[in-house]
Amino acid sequence: MGFGNGSYFHEPALPTGSSPKAVATADFNGDHYLDLVVINRRSNMAGIFFGYGNGSFQERKHLYTLDGPYSVVTADFTNDNRIDFCIAETEAKTITVYLNDGKGNFPQTISYSTINHPRNLAIGDFNADNYVDIAMTNTFNHTMTVLLNSGDGNFYAEKFFPTGHTPYSIAVSDFNGDSYLDIVTANNNANYLSLFLGFGDGNFQTEMKIFTHGLLPVVIAVDFNNDNRIDIVTTSRQYRTLIIIYNTC
Repeated sequence: MGFGNGSYFHEPALPTGSSPKAVATADFNGDHYLDLVVINRRSNMAGIFFGYGNGSFQERKHLYTLDGPYSVVTADFTNDNRIDFCIAETEAKTITVYLNDGKGNFPQTISYSTINHPRNLAIGDFNADNYVDIAMTNTFNHTMTVLLNSGDGNFYAEKFFPTGHTPYSIAVSDFNGDSYLDIVTANNNANYLSLFLGFGDGNFQTEMKIFTHGLLPVVIAVDFNNDNRIDIVTTSRQYRTLIIIYNTC
């Protein structure tokens, strides 16, 4: 927890399941306090920690997942003003949406079988229909996939886009200022990022390669220099460096 001056103090550790892999935040129960969802890869379990608003949390609520949960994102996938979450289950070749009843319970799940092993997820409205869609990396066959939301938590029109070798991380933003969302992936066994410029209808241009040095497992997108252009930061696994790529579009 931060003091507001750049220093922190430690809260007691929260127990999770076996091999916690990813975490996301949202207000799941409508009390205006941030909660946590943690996925545990080895125990095939998600844990929900409800926040008290003072930095402390209730004991976790267990939700079971399919095989090999790897990443998690939170969003309102059904436009009912309740925050849901979605998990990529790599070994099961599925993504599963957990639909929120507004009280922090998730009585309904919808699983979508994918052809590949999904790894990391990102969200955005890629076809301008006001529903949150999903993009994901598929490490084993070196592609990025876009899934369009039908509005009820189901997804359709699985579209594949070739990336560099072994895409890991994925980020979404408007990189060229045309008001359409674009997608970038970091390729863990390639020396370039894969950028896909969106047309705004759920389709994307073919891969644009952004070359750098080293092998790239991580990518995030943010405006670092306050010029209203979205920049990219990545890391080089091989050279142990942090790389910032400033946008000139």
